[in-house]
Amino acid sequence: MFPLQKIVKILSYIKNPTYLYQVFGQLSSQLLGFLLGMFLVRIAGVEVSGGYNSLLAIMNMSIGMIYSGILTNYLRNAIVKDYFLALITFITATFAFFLLLLPVFLFLGYNFINLVYIYIITIFINFIQISVYSLRLRRMDNKVFLPNVLPVGLLIIALFAFKPTSLIQFLYIALLSWSVSLFFVWNDLRHITFAKITTNKIWNYIKDSKILMFTMLMTLLYGNLDTILIKYLMGDTLVGYYKIAMSLTMFVMPAIGIFSFIYLSEIKNYIENNDYKTLLQKRKQQLFLILFITVLFSLFCLFFNKYIIPFLYKVSSDRAVWASVILSFSVMFNALSMVNSYTLVGMGKEHKILKITFIAGGVNVVGNLLLIPYIDILGAALASVLTQMFIFVYNSYVVRKELESV
Repeated sequence: MFPLQKIVKILSYIKNPTYLYQVFGQLSSQLLGFLLGMFLVRIAGVEVSGGYNSLLAIMNMSIGMIYSGILTNYLRNAIVKDYFLALITFITATFAFFLLLLPVFLFLGYNFINLVYIYIITIFINFIQISVYSLRLRRMDNKVFLPNVLPVGLLIIALFAFKPTSLIQFLYIALLSWSVSLFFVWNDLRHITFAKITTNKIWNYIKDSKILMFTMLMTLLYGNLDTILIKYLMGDTLVGYYKIAMSLTMFVMPAIGIFSFIYLSEIKNYIENNDYKTLLQKRKQQLFLILFITVLFSLFCLFFNKYIIPFLYKVSSDRAVWASVILSFSVMFNALSMVNSYTLVGMGKEHKILKITFIAGGVNVVGNLLLIPYIDILGAALASVLTQMFIFVYNSYVVRKELESV
């Protein structure tokens, strides 16, 4: 199926209001996230942006593990009235984990007051995300758009209104923006009935979620370790430049995600009909399509990012430019790996992906530890490319082996 035919098929999904609400909400949220990062650099500076993103990284790697496990457990059970149980469990578990890891955070050079603020902000962010999924379970997809865009939208407005010049000032207004957003979300959730919550129920919910938490550990580790190591070894300013480079590589992901979604919907039919010859052909076509898109994107980054970064962010950095070019190849291998991952999902071999993820996490940790001390953010970008390349090569082998065995 050629790209034009795929686009026609994508447009057919727009007739489904649920799909439209979700896609529009996610795309709007991603766009606002990009704008927030851009305006934060322009108004508060690269160092403040780097400090904020390094705090988010430490929270994503620790609190994010608990959030992912509890959210997945909540969605797996699909019991609406468990919303408050999931929420209380999340707050209890994250508070205990935060206190446990606090000495490690302080050793890495994080400020205690900043950590407290970012912890509360992270709780608010994840509270709203759990609430969004609760709305979806209640078939209230028309309500999910506002929680997806309101918090970041308010934060952008506050950024222009207060013009923070330090990290602590920005954390103040971020906390204020997320607090205001909670009132709008709560209005749609306050009518949910819930069963009595006990300590025993909370503990059992944690135990039911612990395997899911552990499975997310490596993904979150290699998704945030580079930022944490850059902060620890090089400081917040270089984190800021690294995040500029990363943000520019995300433009191509929505297009790749849409084509990948269509591919997943197609391959299920071939697997159900045992038509693995056609599946193999479709996989090759999808790999070629993704390769074509990402090569063009990498060339675009190579020739134009040196102009785009100063225009958008009002800063100039050769290192950020070259890091963005290197990271564009990471996006390439990541997108190609998605084809293989979706193929394994369609074949019911999701457990194979988990194994690949754990091995890749180890590759990424070693790569960052070896490269960042010598070539700072370029080393982090290169470690990301090597990790994604390893994942692609490894899961290509796994997919080929699985297809040959059927």
